[in-house]
Amino acid sequence: QMLANASLAVAQEPADGHWRDFALWLLAIAKLTNGDPAGVDELMADAVATARRAGNVGIASCAVGHRAMVAADLGDWTKAAALLSEVDARAVAQLGGYPSAAPLFAVRIRLAIRRGDVAAARQELANLVLLRPTLTAQAAFAVMSLIGFARAYLACGDPAGARAVLAQASDILRRHPDLGVLPAKVAE
Repeated sequence: QMLANASLAVAQEPADGHWRDFALWLLAIAKLTNGDPAGVDELMADAVATARRAGNVGIASCAVGHRAMVAADLGDWTKAAALLSEVDARAVAQLGGYPSAAPLFAVRIRLAIRRGDVAAARQELANLVLLRPTLTAQAAFAVMSLIGFARAYLACGDPAGARAVLAQASDILRRHPDLGVLPAKVAE
């Protein structure tokens, strides 16, 4: 249903429409939820470009975070780092309390670990604790974000933290069991 709704929103929103960036981003998330990564990077890139043209720094930064999360999950750390370097530091600070920024922060943690900066990763992970309670409204997005958090906890060598966020994801999946490939990703 999410895929159908997001597809309809993209089809109906004009290229310069106020909600086009958001519709493109949601369509990409819907495709990921359904296990169809084809074209996701292009959709998110289009969402970022559209948001930047409209001056919507928040959507642009969050969509960049999702693009970076997909790149990191595919093992393309160079692309993930390059994408995150596009996000203005002021935007990162402003997005700190918004659940839509969760993938951005999760990838920042994973990249810090790859650089060997465990202290920075742990500090950012501590900041994410504040985001966890906000990840409830949009089930697919929340579960994707929590999976990203679990990977970040594991990268920091904290399996108990990973188990805690996966328990939260499992609670969401009990209430919303038909979230495409996400139950299998949580189990993995």
